[in-house]
Amino acid sequence: MAGDAPSPKYSSFTAFTLVVASMVGTGVLTSLGFQVAVLSQGFSLLTLWALGGIASLCGAMSYAELGTRFPGSGGEYRYLSNIFHPVIGFVAGWSSFVVGFSAPIAASGLAFGSYLVNALGWPETIPGWPISSSILAGLVAATCLTFIHALSHSLSGGFQVIFTLFKILIILGLIAIVFLAPNVGIDFTPNVDAWTEMISPGFVISLYFVSYAYSGWNASAYIAGEIKNPEKNLPRSLITGTLVVMVLYIAINAAFLWTIPLPNLNGQVDVGLIYTRTILGSNAGDFLGILIALLLISGMSSMIIAGSRVGQTMADHYPNLQFWAKRNSYGIPIRALVLQWLLIAGYLLTASFDQVILYIGFVLNLFAFLSILGLMIQRYRTGNPSTGYLVPAYPWVPLIFLSFSFWLMLYGLLYRPWESLIGVGVCAFGAILWVLIRNKK
Repeated sequence: MAGDAPSPKYSSFTAFTLVVASMVGTGVLTSLGFQVAVLSQGFSLLTLWALGGIASLCGAMSYAELGTRFPGSGGEYRYLSNIFHPVIGFVAGWSSFVVGFSAPIAASGLAFGSYLVNALGWPETIPGWPISSSILAGLVAATCLTFIHALSHSLSGGFQVIFTLFKILIILGLIAIVFLAPNVGIDFTPNVDAWTEMISPGFVISLYFVSYAYSGWNASAYIAGEIKNPEKNLPRSLITGTLVVMVLYIAINAAFLWTIPLPNLNGQVDVGLIYTRTILGSNAGDFLGILIALLLISGMSSMIIAGSRVGQTMADHYPNLQFWAKRNSYGIPIRALVLQWLLIAGYLLTASFDQVILYIGFVLNLFAFLSILGLMIQRYRTGNPSTGYLVPAYPWVPLIFLSFSFWLMLYGLLYRPWESLIGVGVCAFGAILWVLIRNKK
């Protein structure tokens, strides 16, 4: 497929930070409260995070091979267009760009505003303003990030690296302070009760929250066309980034369980706040709110970079969309960034993104499933390429991810049928749009 970025600009380390930043967010600081509502054994609770990490790692290794087989930016849009049919790729790209990135960025923007406003004691309502302080703060953050990433690769990449390293340091700091607290009695060794929990419906349901926290393991695949030496650096960023996050997730959840009695966690969303207040006292709460707000900046930043490349790659390939493919003198897809910002602002100002994320969750899982299934089909068609990354332990690695992803989709259909079907409706609209523009491809 033609129309890739003129020259790759992002380093391997920037691509690595993109993967880490896309994953590490509020999910890991909020999920445990829902899990301890149905599980009570330390071993089964940590196994959740290990299994989620293993599934994500299998997905990352599979995408690493896809990215070297089909070089260029765009992620699922590129893979599915080449393996199956352009309409499937277009629907995947359209859904990702319009909803899959823009709505989560808006959600993170609102969370950023909420944490910041509460931590600083600002009023939520501004006299004479039609929107709340949280929404305004989220909109300002999205605007500033879009502006930064529209300037140059060096500034964009440097900003991403600095804020992601800051995020990792915060997580490591949260893990380190566990040594200031005694064990509340949690046992992490495997026992009969733990194994019993691991075959219960509650364990399976809890895994759904874990999969949400790991989402973003494929982030650098969307900018592969702008990574230096992508044949080596794309696999390195995907696999190393996922491994680092897996270790951080297991460690910080072990710290939470070591420090906080399970009844105090049950049903609580602000697990990180409870943790710091338990160890450092109540005054640590406001400080943590500011830190979490800064954590969210890194995640918003990474999604703004990745999402805009999906839109730019699609626009490159369809003449009716090429107005949005224009790049500036640094090769940055400036118009795709502006269009994405308009979508983010629309979600923020209408506050409609929460339901949209539920609607599209099934569909985004479906596209990842189809992409890795497509890898296996491509291997059957063409065999192993002479160059490029090859998934180790094939076919078991992709089969592990496919099994995990299939369960998530089945769960969505059984327990969120209407949301899943509306997500399918979003895809149908994308297919209609493709029919309208395909004759000028």
